[in-house]
Amino acid sequence: IIIVIIIIYISTTIVTEETNKRTIKSLLTKPHKRSTILLSKIFACIITTIISMLVILIAQYIVGGITFGFDSYKSGYIGYNYTNGQVFTMNLFIYNLLVGISKLPMYVIMILFCIFIGIINNHTSMSMIVTLIIFLISNVVIVEWSKVESLSLVTRYFITNNWDFSTYLFDGISNISGVTLMSSIVIYIIYMVILLGAS
Repeated sequence: IIIVIIIIYISTTIVTEETNKRTIKSLLTKPHKRSTILLSKIFACIITTIISMLVILIAQYIVGGITFGFDSYKSGYIGYNYTNGQVFTMNLFIYNLLVGISKLPMYVIMILFCIFIGIINNHTSMSMIVTLIIFLISNVVIVEWSKVESLSLVTRYFITNNWDFSTYLFDGISNISGVTLMSSIVIYIIYMVILLGAS
């Protein structure tokens, strides 16, 4: 949730603050395309997100080491491979790196959505509140709706049911019927193109 709050704050203010302070006018007079400006803002948000993830990972490592002892990291991550039905162990750092990389697409869509909301609504705090409410509703209500078979026929196409690729680590499958890795990739790309075009 800390990363989500950081993403919402950074990506909504990156556009709305420039509009509110009127610095966007001087930026738009430069010989740069609007798409170049938008992509540079998106990449800045992605880099900030990656740095935030690394800082949080290091902080968790230190706090966990102090609390449970640094020797506890030697045991590593114990997982289950769904394809061959085998239990396996993995280095904890590599596991956290894989989970972080597989969650990055979710954060990218959140960044794009926050920038889009920031563009259509120039009020910084309102943009943050709307985005946070939409995120919480989508993570609670839509996930619950997806458990109902008749509703999952529609909710399987929502981005919130397709953006967390950590579900598919170690040959895992989604708990929503009709959602597969390939369908999630296609739906993700569609939403990404729509959000980029709308922004």
